[in-house]
Amino acid sequence: MVYVPRVDDSDHDAKPSTLLNNIDTAFCNIKEACEGVVYDYAHYNSLPGQTALEKVQIMCTRGGRLPYLVLLVAISFASFFLFVRIGRTLFVPSQVAVTETLMTSRIPMVGPRMAPASSYKIV
Repeated sequence: MVYVPRVDDSDHDAKPSTLLNNIDTAFCNIKEACEGVVYDYAHYNSLPGQTALEKVQIMCTRGGRLPYLVLLVAISFASFFLFVRIGRTLFVPSQVAVTETLMTSRIPMVGPRMAPASSYKIV
């Protein structure tokens, strides 16, 4: 006689797959991949492989971790460049504006289509 365990059908009432549920699952998998790499690094000497490169390859690819580690690196680069871009736009003055004195006064133009230096101010 073979024992067949009873399958619990309560999973059929689970939430449908939504974007937020998929993002949450992806971040949980990224966390587990990072924890796995840290665990393997703690047990570095017991990993199979002769060279350090073989051991690092095993650490990064064991259990299907590689796609989640690549996703982590991609998210890190994207967020870094986004913060740099936002920081540059917020904290670095990027334009020189012409004051209204250029429009209202009769100061002669200097050079081709340029106003005198006194009519410019840093914004």
